[in-house]
Amino acid sequence: MTKAKVNITVQPRDISGKRVHRLRTAGDLPANIYGQGESTQIQLKTKDFTKLYATMGDTGLAYMTVEGQKNDRPVMVDEVQVSGISGALLHVSFREVSLKEKISAEVPVEVVGEIDVAEGVLVVVRDSVEIEALPTDIPEKFEIDVSILTEVGQSISFRDLKYDKNTVSLTIDEEMMDSPLIQIEAQREEEPEEVEEPAQGEDGESAQGTGSAEDKSEDQSSDSEKSE
Repeated sequence: MTKAKVNITVQPRDISGKRVHRLRTAGDLPANIYGQGESTQIQLKTKDFTKLYATMGDTGLAYMTVEGQKNDRPVMVDEVQVSGISGALLHVSFREVSLKEKISAEVPVEVVGEIDVAEGVLVVVRDSVEIEALPTDIPEKFEIDVSILTEVGQSISFRDLKYDKNTVSLTIDEEMMDSPLIQIEAQREEEPEEVEEPAQGEDGESAQGTGSAEDKSEDQSSDSEKSE
């Protein structure tokens, strides 16, 4: 399936440093492009980037036009900075790539299907896989159907992944190919909490209160008679 070409137009940016908060207040997002030559400062509407990122994610390719420049620039999202307090977008770095050179990328693993294994738990060992390919050949994701797993101990490994081996290669050693990406493990039973018993005396009575209420009463009466 051929990917649809994604295009976006951005504006050059001459504001930097602490002054970029003005851009964010106006609904613009500060960004930069790097990777092929010098870094270029740009800005774009925050809402436009949100739509773009939903389409291309971290592995997609976009053709970016910077106003005032003639040629489109093929870019990928490299880093998204988000406020740890508000969750608002702060800055984006785009990586410009050559369409003729292979690059490395982390492709996410997506689990589909359901398992029906009594006392079994599905464990995702790796949620992404590093690959090498031309920018136009990078898969959006690795989709793994877990419904084929039917018992505890079964797994799906790197070798089980489905992709075009003519255009994409996994950047792992051969001995790692059989390592699990997803596996079914036995569900662990929660151990009951141990309740501490009160300390007992040699005669089996509580160490804190030796003797019955009647014994104590008789002792108090005896003491009273002695004092009299």
